[in-house]
Amino acid sequence: MRIRADASTRWRTVRPRQLPQLLDILRPREWGCVTFTSRLHRNGAPTLPRLSGARILGVWDDSASMRGAVMATRGGMIVPCIESRLLAAGGDAQALEGFLTRGTISMVMGVQWQVDGLCDLIRRKPTHTVRYHLMTIDPKSKAADHSPPSLQIRPAVPADLLALLPLQCAYEEEEVLLPGRTINRTVAARNLAHRLQTQRVFVALDGETPVAMAGTNARGFDFDQVGGVYTVPAHRNRGISRHLMRVLMEQANTDCKQLCLFVKPQNGAACTLYRNLGFTVRDWFSITYYAV
Repeated sequence: MRIRADASTRWRTVRPRQLPQLLDILRPREWGCVTFTSRLHRNGAPTLPRLSGARILGVWDDSASMRGAVMATRGGMIVPCIESRLLAAGGDAQALEGFLTRGTISMVMGVQWQVDGLCDLIRRKPTHTVRYHLMTIDPKSKAADHSPPSLQIRPAVPADLLALLPLQCAYEEEEVLLPGRTINRTVAARNLAHRLQTQRVFVALDGETPVAMAGTNARGFDFDQVGGVYTVPAHRNRGISRHLMRVLMEQANTDCKQLCLFVKPQNGAACTLYRNLGFTVRDWFSITYYAV
C-alpha cells in the first residue's frame, strides 16, 4: 500500500511550536507507535527530542492541519505515524523520500501498511521483514487469574543486571535475533541496563535465582509497550509468565496506562497467553531491516 503525498500535502521538519499538533496526531494512535512517543517527553513534560538523537518530519494538508509524522533516530530507526493512506508518487513525495534516505537506515518499524509505504520510498532492498500481531488491552479489564506460583515476584532494579543478563540473552536468541546473527552480550547488557533504569520490569525468583521476567520496553503518554517476556525452559507451563503479566497490568492500571505489544503469530504459546489475559489484535505490525 503506497503512502500518498499529492499536491495538497507538504512534508516539513516539525518545529517546537508545532509540538501540540504533533501530539494531536500521535496520542490517538499511540498504540501503534509507542517507540515514537516514548522519545517525546523529558522530565515528565512533552518535548521534541534533541536533534542529535532524532529528527521528525510532519505532513500538513492544504488547510494547515497535520496529517502524520515520521521519526528517524540517530541509530537509523524509522517510525511512522500517519493518519491515513496519504501516499502516491509525485507531489511533495520528494521531501519525504529525501528525509528517509538521508543518513543511516537500519530498520523501519510500525503499523504494517505504514511501514510498507515508507519502504517503497527508500528504494533499497531490505534484508529481512518480520510481521507481528499488534495487540492492546485496557488493564482495567480484569482477566480471571489462577493462584500465583510459589515464587517471589518483585520489581527488577539496576543491581539485578548480571543476574538477569542470561535471561535477556536467551530471550533475544529466541525472539529477536535475525537468521544468521549471533548474540552480542555487550550490547545486550547495555540495553538491559538502560531498560532497568527507565522501564517497568518485574522478575520471578526461585530462591535467589531469576527464572522469568516481564516488563515494558517503551513508555508513552497513554500506552506502555510490553516486551522481553521470558521464562527459562525448566519453569515453563507453570503460569509464571501469566502471573508476571498480571502484576505488570496492575502496575499499568496504577500508572493510568494502557498496554500494547507485538507478538509473532507463529508463537502460539505467547498468543494464547495474551488472549487469555484479555489482549486483542488491533492491527498488523512490521519491522523491516536494512543492511547498515
